[in-house]
Amino acid sequence: MLKFWIILFISSIQFAAASPLEELSELSELSPEQRIYYWTNHFIGSSYGKGGPLGEGSHGLYDQDPLYRFDQFDCTTFVETVTALSLSSKKDEFLGHLNALRYKDSEVSYQTRNHITSLQWIPENIQNGYFKESSLDFPSSMLKRIENSIDMPSWFKSHDMERLKLPRLSKRKKKKRLKDLQRKVSKEFHIGQVSLDYLSIKEVLNDWDHFEDALDGIYIINIVRPNWNLVYKIGTKINISHQGFLLKKDGVPTMIHASTAGEVVQVKLKTYLNWFKNSSTIKGINLLSIL
Repeated sequence: MLKFWIILFISSIQFAAASPLEELSELSELSPEQRIYYWTNHFIGSSYGKGGPLGEGSHGLYDQDPLYRFDQFDCTTFVETVTALSLSSKKDEFLGHLNALRYKDSEVSYQTRNHITSLQWIPENIQNGYFKESSLDFPSSMLKRIENSIDMPSWFKSHDMERLKLPRLSKRKKKKRLKDLQRKVSKEFHIGQVSLDYLSIKEVLNDWDHFEDALDGIYIINIVRPNWNLVYKIGTKINISHQGFLLKKDGVPTMIHASTAGEVVQVKLKTYLNWFKNSSTIKGINLLSIL
């Protein structure tokens, strides 16, 4: 571990001004786990990108935000970008992993993007071999399950023109593009069923020592709001509102995430969970091991 932190220190000096893609080959001797430590640390303080900072690039039909960027993140693009960087030693590998994480069958389009975490992002990336469901590895007294439906047709129908990132189109053409999207997806998407295991925040805090003892490695942590009713806003209920990394720093379980407060931050997990232990909607955490 000491050798790893020496490497990390040297790397942070050597590449302070370098683009992340220029650093990939130099970090290739580190394990993916060590690279996750490196990249999560590297991006602490980066700006939060409200509204989703990534899209399908300049040729995207509905979202022309860049395919990748390293200056700002939302919670999911932070997880995707760090994971892809940590598995790559060159640019082509990074783009391949990023597209596989973000899109069904790596097909880059707005319709194939894994928009809904519990319905699309988690099962797709478990199937693709990036993550393993790990909530079941913790004491059964902490465990709960959600089984419900996600109304994808209504989610797309709830889109307004502000949702589309098409800066070169007039309002009239943008409105036409939105109607085109909604017409297509009305035939392609149906109400989807979700089954999701998670750990109760109150039970985790009540039995913290056993929870901490069961932690093994690095996780994606998903903040669970069972049946969170956003029908009035996005057309459907959802189950997950936030994501980040859970790892140990100096032996302390630590969450590193792109926060809506404005930047990528790190916080002791126990502190973070205590903030929400009496929330009316935030009830638990879902954990995915990184393979």
